Amino acid sequence: MKNKLDAADKILEAVALIAVLGNVFMIAISIQGLPDIIPNHFDLKGTPNQFGSKNSLWAVVAVSVFIYTIAGITSMYPESFNYP
Repeated sequence: MKNKLDAADKILEAVALIAVLGNVFMIAISIQGLPDIIPNHFDLKGTPNQFGSKNSLWAVVAVSVFIYTIAGITSMYPESFNYP
């Protein structure tokens, strides 16, 4: 069974790919201007309560690429997964 994408699916795939690439591009161009230590977590009042390296932002990129890849693989082989 081969999954064929219609026009709406192709548009959504393009939007998702642009979002992932935009994520990579935004972090790549802005990371040089950031301080070495940035807030990683905020409490309910908006006060930072955890700090880390600016390079930890690359984890966001890794997670978005991973999710995009897994979702793409899953959509290519829908018969391999049990959907309700």
